[in-house]
Amino acid sequence: MFIGAQVRLDLGFDAVQARLATLVRGGLLPRASGGAYGHWQACLAQTGPWVTALDVGRLARVPVRDMVTRAGSATWTMRWEVTGPAGSLFPALDADITLTPAGADATVLAVCGAYRPPPAVLAAGLDRAILHQAAQAMIHSLTLSIRLAIMHPAAPPGPGQNPAPRQPGPEPGTS
Repeated sequence: MFIGAQVRLDLGFDAVQARLATLVRGGLLPRASGGAYGHWQACLAQTGPWVTALDVGRLARVPVRDMVTRAGSATWTMRWEVTGPAGSLFPALDADITLTPAGADATVLAVCGAYRPPPAVLAAGLDRAILHQAAQAMIHSLTLSIRLAIMHPAAPPGPGQNPAPRQPGPEPGTS
């Protein structure tokens, strides 16, 4: 399923590009991804207590390619790899993080990608609309984490931090 989110930053393109490049080199994307992945698990847990019993795996790696610049944009490509129920790795999200100028003092940050739910979730017969809603909340959470780190580079989000509003419901991993 295709998912995406975008936000406008009130900061010029060159400054945003430089900050994000520094943050990516410093490990921002694995930290922000961990928080977003936790948000996805919390959204799924709200669909019913049986979902928390599923072994949906843990976020294991977040490889990121070097920035690619084109006329008027900068893009980083990333992949989430999750340990699955059988212990093997499989991709959960392939996404592009793109910056584009939006005037002299503004930049648009977009995170768009293709998300593949873990096989355990699909095998459980979870409704695709619910999966899409949870995945959309996840990508929105990731986008907001990146935005927060760019706008406040001294305090990038750490593991489990999530600037998105919390949804009521059990914590991931509890029943």
